[in-house]
Amino acid sequence: MKVHSLLSICALVVLSQSALANIALTDAESPVQVSAGGYLKLDMIYDLDGNRNKNQFLMSGISVEGDPDYNSGSYFSMHARESRFNVDVKRNIDGSEQRFHIEMDFYDESSNSPRLRLFYFQKDEFIFGQYWTNITDLNAIPYFIDFAFGEALYGGRRNQIRWTKKLSESLTYAASIEEPTNTNIDNPFNLSGSEQSKIPVLTSRLSYLFDQGHINLAGEVMELYWEGINQTPDDSAMAWVLSLSGRYKLFNEHDARVAITHGDGTAKGVLGLAGRGSGANLTLDGKIDTDRHTTIAVSYTHNFTSVLNSTLGYAWLNVTPSYQRDEADIEKSAIAHLNVLYQYDKHIDMGIEYMLGDRININEKEGRGRRVQAMVRYTF
Repeated sequence: MKVHSLLSICALVVLSQSALANIALTDAESPVQVSAGGYLKLDMIYDLDGNRNKNQFLMSGISVEGDPDYNSGSYFSMHARESRFNVDVKRNIDGSEQRFHIEMDFYDESSNSPRLRLFYFQKDEFIFGQYWTNITDLNAIPYFIDFAFGEALYGGRRNQIRWTKKLSESLTYAASIEEPTNTNIDNPFNLSGSEQSKIPVLTSRLSYLFDQGHINLAGEVMELYWEGINQTPDDSAMAWVLSLSGRYKLFNEHDARVAITHGDGTAKGVLGLAGRGSGANLTLDGKIDTDRHTTIAVSYTHNFTSVLNSTLGYAWLNVTPSYQRDEADIEKSAIAHLNVLYQYDKHIDMGIEYMLGDRININEKEGRGRRVQAMVRYTF
């Protein structure tokens, strides 16, 4: 079956049924288990300071002193772009567990077209396809209504081959080779040549589980390579990032989460800097000059009852820019989120969230943004 036909069937199946996540589409005795899931989410946004992005609260969308749209005023917006659907297929062949998974949402900033999030095949200890990067710790990320709540987090989704091995009851190791990109180096002097990927991104992660939570230590390394033409020389640099993250359950009801990263040449991987497009610059003599970054994200979730909870989160970013970095780029930023969420029934939840963000550019110009966002979500 062609991919586009499969996606059409997935969408029709998911959107036509009203059940909990992972609706079983096959009999329990079937050798192939097929399930579908997803949710419809409506976001209602009131922005107090004219953030340039009407869909998510991005630090890059905060205007600073001197910008034409600085203090441009408030606006109201609504969208359902975060809505998503997935199909999961599992089977056991001669004792080997196999799984196929596809997930899509509609978070294309330029249209309402479906966007591929996850598309992978899993066999025992291996994953092949587009999946969350090995360094991404999903369990260290709290739930916020705003889609950009992970501004100071490092990671994303890449095509990859990953191997995971359980070393003991509490210790797990994972390693992967992942897809590199050719958009890590800016060329401000328009030198002859182009960026090339010579080797994949190499990653490694060690996870320790205990009764109250987990701790992850992870890292990745990649090569930045400029292939010069004519008088421009070739040059390469090693880019890397280290991550320490975890989650700790408090009093068996509430939890605290933290994620810290530090890297060189990998600033593009910070979600809040994804719009920057690079982690390094090419100097006038053809040498690669890298940006360095440090991020910290912390949160606390308090469960008042089984259906009512609140999360407070704070994300901080600091960049040591390369010499030729545009002075209008972000050097420091901080964003805080505070929400209240209510589980109306087993299908429907709703909530409201307040966001406050500060941005400082390399040229020391500052800006502040504020936003209130409410949502209603129906989970299949």
